[in-house]
Amino acid sequence: MENGNIKNSQITASSQWDGNHAAIQGRLNYKKNGPKQGGWSARTNDLNQWLQIDLINKFNVVTRVATQGRNAYNQWVTKYMLQFSDDGIHFQYYRGEGKASYMEFAGNTDPNTVVAHHLNPPIDAGYIRFLPTAWHKHVSMRVELYGCKVCEKPLGMEDGRIANGQISASSEWDPNHAAIQGRLNFKQRGAKQGAWSARANNVNQWLQVDLGCHHTLVTRVATQGRNKFNQWVTRYMLQYSNDGIHFQYYREHGHPNYKVFSGNKNRDTIVSHLLSSPIEARFLRIRPLAWYGHISMRELNGNTDRDTVVYHKLNPSITARYIRFRPVAWHRHISMRMEIYGCEVCNHALGMEDRGISNWQITSSSQWDSNHAAIQGRLFFQAAGRKRGAWSARANNINQWLQIDLGCEDNIVTRVATQGRNAINQWVTKYMLQYSNNDAHFEYYREQGRSQIKVFTGNSNRDTVVSHPLHTPIEARYIRFRPRAWHGHISMRVELYGCKSEVSKCDKSFGIENGNIENSQITASSQWDSNHAAIQGRLNYKKNGPKQGGWSARTNNLNQWLQIDLINKYNKVTRIATQGRNGADQWVTKYMLQYSNDRAHFQFHREEGKASYRVFIGNTDRDTVVTHHLNPPIRAHYVRFLPKSWHRHISMRVELYGCKVCNKPLGMEDGRISNGQISASSEWDANHAAIQGRLNFKQRGAKQGAWSARANNVNQWLQVDLGCQYTRVSHVATQGRNGYNQWVTRYMLQHGSNELHFLHYREHGQPDYKVFAGNTDRDTIVSHLLSSPVSARFIRFLPTAWHGHVSMRVEIYGCGGCKDCHGALGMENRAIPNSRISASSQWDANHAATQARLFYQAAGNKRGAWSARTNDANQWLQVQLHTIYKITFVATQGRNGVDQWVSKYMLHYSKDGEHFQYYRERGHNTNKEFNGNVDRDTAVYHELKPPITARYIQFQPMAWHRHISMRVEIYGCAACSRALGMQTHQIPDWQITSSSQWDANHAAVQGRLFFQAAGNKQGAWSARKNDINQWLQINLGCNGNTVTRVATQGRNAYNQWVTKYALQYSGDGLHFHFCKEKGQLKNKEFRGNNDRDTVVSHYLNPLIKAQYIRFRPIAWHGHISMRVELHGCRSGTVKDIYLVKTFFEAIFRDLFQVNKREW
Repeated sequence: MENGNIKNSQITASSQWDGNHAAIQGRLNYKKNGPKQGGWSARTNDLNQWLQIDLINKFNVVTRVATQGRNAYNQWVTKYMLQFSDDGIHFQYYRGEGKASYMEFAGNTDPNTVVAHHLNPPIDAGYIRFLPTAWHKHVSMRVELYGCKVCEKPLGMEDGRIANGQISASSEWDPNHAAIQGRLNFKQRGAKQGAWSARANNVNQWLQVDLGCHHTLVTRVATQGRNKFNQWVTRYMLQYSNDGIHFQYYREHGHPNYKVFSGNKNRDTIVSHLLSSPIEARFLRIRPLAWYGHISMRELNGNTDRDTVVYHKLNPSITARYIRFRPVAWHRHISMRMEIYGCEVCNHALGMEDRGISNWQITSSSQWDSNHAAIQGRLFFQAAGRKRGAWSARANNINQWLQIDLGCEDNIVTRVATQGRNAINQWVTKYMLQYSNNDAHFEYYREQGRSQIKVFTGNSNRDTVVSHPLHTPIEARYIRFRPRAWHGHISMRVELYGCKSEVSKCDKSFGIENGNIENSQITASSQWDSNHAAIQGRLNYKKNGPKQGGWSARTNNLNQWLQIDLINKYNKVTRIATQGRNGADQWVTKYMLQYSNDRAHFQFHREEGKASYRVFIGNTDRDTVVTHHLNPPIRAHYVRFLPKSWHRHISMRVELYGCKVCNKPLGMEDGRISNGQISASSEWDANHAAIQGRLNFKQRGAKQGAWSARANNVNQWLQVDLGCQYTRVSHVATQGRNGYNQWVTRYMLQHGSNELHFLHYREHGQPDYKVFAGNTDRDTIVSHLLSSPVSARFIRFLPTAWHGHVSMRVEIYGCGGCKDCHGALGMENRAIPNSRISASSQWDANHAATQARLFYQAAGNKRGAWSARTNDANQWLQVQLHTIYKITFVATQGRNGVDQWVSKYMLHYSKDGEHFQYYRERGHNTNKEFNGNVDRDTAVYHELKPPITARYIQFQPMAWHRHISMRVEIYGCAACSRALGMQTHQIPDWQITSSSQWDANHAAVQGRLFFQAAGNKQGAWSARKNDINQWLQINLGCNGNTVTRVATQGRNAYNQWVTKYALQYSGDGLHFHFCKEKGQLKNKEFRGNNDRDTVVSHYLNPLIKAQYIRFRPIAWHGHISMRVELHGCRSGTVKDIYLVKTFFEAIFRDLFQVNKREW
């Protein structure tokens, strides 16, 4: 408002006194200038007046408002309200957080003082109105809005996140004026010209961007002309599409004509346009209409010179995946470079089309036969061979359904889409939706405020996609499509759109009020007596006989507190609520918050960006609930309320809101943990197998309802391989045997990072192994939170007592260390071997570097930490990790058993073990000095902002108590370790080949990790011959991929496996190199498998950078048969991994080779 970024046309009012008191004079700090008065003044003084600001589109967060009166005249608004809208038609009044009534803001008391108010909650809107409710002399005001745009990030043309393969054009002058040169700020390099240039100058030319996923929201576009040459597009239109075939032209909301954007006037100036009606699409096209010299451009909006960037805001914005730039005018030739701005919304395809939803997650009431299966109900599934082009039900009746399991609860579904059967005239014309979180109790979908079940209009032909937004989004795990009418036969293909449960609201009660938090978890500094106890501090607790209506402290001073124990540290607290004492006039008026992970070291809560501790406004009466959002949220084990002022006496009741952040089922029940990952010490027989030990597994025919051991003794165990050694386990659950009176009544847990070394689970500070209470019947689920969560790959349940027989079903909860980046990397659990821990010196062999593991305990002559030989600043403790990791946290302890610890230290890190650098915080030019320990055993944690990417970490003590002694842990995740797509089918079949195959039922495409034998299809790739000339090859699609780890299995359901193999790699598929260990001349031989299904993996040192990977069997059992996976990162996703001294030269060489092939 003040600086003019908001144009005059965006400011309107209900009325104005005259042209000298106009709405546009309502800008903050506007000054009287001649006849132009110093503020907006309404025509009349009544409650119908308003001043409105149009923010162009709805993607704005308004966090603060400010007002002034009229400059140079005693007129001002003393009170006002706010309204907001997304369409400029339907407005709603603003309420404060937790308030039922509309909020009335205190306005001004003089002409010029600025009065500001923070908005809690913020407003998300396209239009804001100020509505005066009281005034001094006359309604006159000046205003400003504060906040931010929430959907205006560059989508990747300039920075390369949009790959070359996603950029295309109607034509190119030649390969040196290619579409991929249409990136914003692309510069001329040698023969490569500084923009895309069309072959011809006409209005049929376009530049297209594939945004990679359906329904990307585009809110702004920007264009430039051709760098170093006078060619640019002066006018253009936009087209967009979700399928790359059917495009529509962009219009602004409410306008009948297509929008023509003004382009550029020179080479390099960026011209941008905000889209007032954002585009939701996958494909975006720019269509030049006029140009200077030639159609040449670097993305959206037209240009007037070579290099100036021209921006345009799209009003309305576009929601699309594909964007085309269509030149309509140009200078000399159509040549252009561009960028697109916007954000993804909760409207992503959830995985039917792209197979992010696995086959096992798609089921149906029936199917015509296996060639018309439920899994063929994916959007855009095509008929191929015998596989028909849709799911088709067995019968045509209203009892049929197609179901999608989204894998976890509370996914948000905002839109659905359907097609008919590809290649045959069959489709569903009407359908309903059902949803559920438990696969048992389904509800029909209704729109908000409607009692009738919603009936959706379906399809009218085979292939056209018909989609429907859900105005009342569904939050659920299971979605069913229920056909009501059809053409020819019930056949359909579908997609769901929305966002996964990770982005659902984290605002659930932790359970102080409802009792989920037990009495033992609520403590206080003191209590008046047992009738005013801490456990009475529950929100909405009522006075009941002698039990008073709140916790009351013994004394009124600043040392009192009420504490909540949330069991472990994996909690995100986003909101708090307080009340006074029910039945008596006592309440806390102000308080602070503290939080801790160890109950020893507490820190105060600060607001984001504030240096001082936050003081919260408390209560003003007995029972009204006052809530506050926490920014930033608290992540903690313990939360304390500390009263700072009070009315009559310290008495309060409280609640915490948020979510568990590491408490998701890891996959026993829903099948994400495969059968090959579940094993046991023994099984009664094949009908009581380990794989039946899944939570809620039901007896089916001969298959019994649990795992049952062969013998009843304490040597039995049920083991789960979580697939990643850094998985964090926070919670376990068990059941007995379904259909039979057998269950485990007590058990212990073991955990390990490999299948050789297991540790018994102990609670922190306890000497004895934890014994868990098990079950008392067949089917009731008994769960336990782990107060000391563990990081592990393997979890074992060890029964110690049972009823009838050792039989059990289990689930494990936590967060996948392969996805999260807070997993312990292996000091404590010994995943990091002794050979990778070293130090500058050690006192003697009993104070060795290998004793520097977090929570290492003194035992016999072995002392409780690493201790340096000398006390000086040249000492260090070094940890070498398996590969390059992203390191997000570090933790230290002192020496167990003796008062020695490091009080300050620095971090030194390296990718290659030769070139080290000190850690600095973002924006600082000095090395970071970390605060260490203050006692022997308390672990002190530090988050690294920014994280470190390294393989070698050195702790360098700078100050110490008595002697340099320390124990450490490192937390993070592999920086380049994702499965590259063999198991998930992201690597398509045509990219998997082999030297030979036994027959079509033992094909190379069956060499995917965890591939299962089914029908005639055998459970692995099997070579035609057993000799050392055989190979299995994976083509990763483009050069420059980084492979950091490989994994293998034998043949499922048959005793055949490879016991030794070598690796080859290539950038062109012709010239292959054998993998060698760093510093070695001979080819590396990898240890393979010794059974059918166990996964054996190996880290690569050095890493491989290639397009083609070959597994070369050297020795085998029975026959050459194998299944494999590659781990690493795709080309273009590793930004800072050091491989060799010629890293950057290699990048450019590979890029040149790829581009040469494309041109």
